[in-house]
Amino acid sequence: MAVRYERQFRGLLLAGAVPLLLALAACGGGKSKPAGASVPEPPAASDVEVHLPAVPVGWQTDRSVWAAHSEYQGQAGLATLHADYAYAKAITGQGITIGFIDTGLDATHSEFSDKTIALNDRSGLESANQAQLKHGTAVASVALGARGHGSGMHGVAFDANPAMWSLHLEDGFLTIHDTVLTKATKALEGVGARIINQSWGYNSTLNPDLIDSQRAFLRQSYGNFLTQMRQGKAIHVWAAGNEAAAQVSVSAAWPIIFPELAGYAIAVAALDGDGTIGRQTNHCGAARNHCLAAPGGVAAGASAYTRVARAGGGYRFGYGTSYAAPFVSGVLALMMQAYGDQLSLPEYTARLLGTANKTGIYADASIYGQGLVDVQAALAPYGETHIPLPAGGVAGPSETKITDGDLPREMLDRLRQEKIIIIDALDTPFETSLISPQSALSQMTAARWLPPQAASAEPAQHPFLARLMAPNGDIVSSASWQVLPWQPSREKGRPAPSAIGFAARRPLAHQAGHLQLAWVAEQESLLASAGEGG
Repeated sequence: MAVRYERQFRGLLLAGAVPLLLALAACGGGKSKPAGASVPEPPAASDVEVHLPAVPVGWQTDRSVWAAHSEYQGQAGLATLHADYAYAKAITGQGITIGFIDTGLDATHSEFSDKTIALNDRSGLESANQAQLKHGTAVASVALGARGHGSGMHGVAFDANPAMWSLHLEDGFLTIHDTVLTKATKALEGVGARIINQSWGYNSTLNPDLIDSQRAFLRQSYGNFLTQMRQGKAIHVWAAGNEAAAQVSVSAAWPIIFPELAGYAIAVAALDGDGTIGRQTNHCGAARNHCLAAPGGVAAGASAYTRVARAGGGYRFGYGTSYAAPFVSGVLALMMQAYGDQLSLPEYTARLLGTANKTGIYADASIYGQGLVDVQAALAPYGETHIPLPAGGVAGPSETKITDGDLPREMLDRLRQEKIIIIDALDTPFETSLISPQSALSQMTAARWLPPQAASAEPAQHPFLARLMAPNGDIVSSASWQVLPWQPSREKGRPAPSAIGFAARRPLAHQAGHLQLAWVAEQESLLASAGEGG
């Protein structure tokens, strides 16, 4: 039988005289399996090759090798989230700290023993025995348990580091109040945690008809904690709760009750091994705009799904939204390693929610919110890509790379080293190769639509031309370049595209003819090519 950790707060009642209970979200799960439901296949790889961060020399880039590892297979939820996509791109959570407000951490466990423990505050504990550390150790292992140091599993962001603020657990209930939460949050933020995992919550759920009463209660009870969250220094990832209710726990509903917290709080419902909602997990309900689903597991035995580190050593199985939340915290850590300071915290939240899988059963927002969290989608360009232009604005490309065709060797060798920046539909920047091999050379024709002064412009003063003035490494005088107006040729059956752009040309050393480089930013595509002329 599942153990429930809860504490009744006497005298504190939500409207409707519903007893206010505080519970770890460890239990729950279960399953309700629609006929034919299954976890969808991984989405097709993006057309744009991205390397965020740069892939080290010798790194294993075959995702099937990562997926075949025994520890990866030991945590089935990693495959559900397509985490192998991140690992093959050298995105493992390196340099990221995940904060936890939980029951404590067994830092001697092999899943954590070689990590940098940014914080392990036990000031509120009377003892740190295995019973006290059980829940927090398990939750942390799901998010960032090490790879290659244990034997049973590894975490989502296995190279990330933990920071733990321990909550006192006594007789099955937690000691939580405004001072503790405020102090814990400040301490975790102080050691660099921009993600704070909250795998606990009230078992009283959000009541959309009683928002004013619930707002009054939370403001009175957690005023300082609210003030700290409003500062926007971390994303709080909350367990949705395990009451099999149509709404999330009131403690996972912050952005509904306090709209200014949108972007800084996420609620997570738990999935079973078959990819459907767990029978005991709360549904996203009215919190659908800031809620999504992640693996969580079922109760026990052969049906067990989520493997977790056991305080004192070894492993066990866990289930419920307590373990769904750290899956999401781990994904955020992967994203933060990839994108760094290029995104604000609300932009991270928007990207996580916006790229979640909303197909099939996950289209039911009342249950799954924004859908099933998807690592691959979160780390690849989303929607249509655009190219930012030097003078401002963007081009909306159908192609985002130069095509090589039969380029002269000196130009091709230089261009192979070049990168361009594109932005996707969520305004996230990606770096991609300039050259697209084995493609037809885009044909360019002369035009007269540029202002007359463009013909006398100095290539050295242009950010693109200046980098290409010496493709063979020699210094080339800008006087040897001639800037010409160009536009792409009309394709048969299609109108000439509306475009702005420039081209440049210089004589080829020791060869007849000349080298021409053309850039044209169209309304529909960005074309660039180079070739020999007469």
